[in-house]
Amino acid sequence: MAGAIVEHLSDPVYAIGAWARLAREAVLIPFTDVLPIDDLVIHPITPLDNPNLFYVWWHLSRGLYQKIFDNLGFDVSFTQAEAIHNDGASGPERAMRPTIIATRRS
Repeated sequence: MAGAIVEHLSDPVYAIGAWARLAREAVLIPFTDVLPIDDLVIHPITPLDNPNLFYVWWHLSRGLYQKIFDNLGFDVSFTQAEAIHNDGASGPERAMRPTIIATRRS
């Protein structure tokens, strides 16, 4: 299980592959933004030309998650998760984000 981490990794595709190699049955990626399109897209969230933003945040598309996991031998589904999100300037707030469930094919 990797919670809300994909968007913070410099190479999320490699990380997904590493998790899949370790997983016997499933890879769970809860509370992770997913671009709701079937195109194979990875999109930067933060401007990549600003050195003051030293973290890298990525959005991956539903289609890209499906293709990556299909290539790794997993079926993937998406569901909604609710959690307390602490990014808001006004303090913690309830938020809904997708959860990715990839199940290894037999």
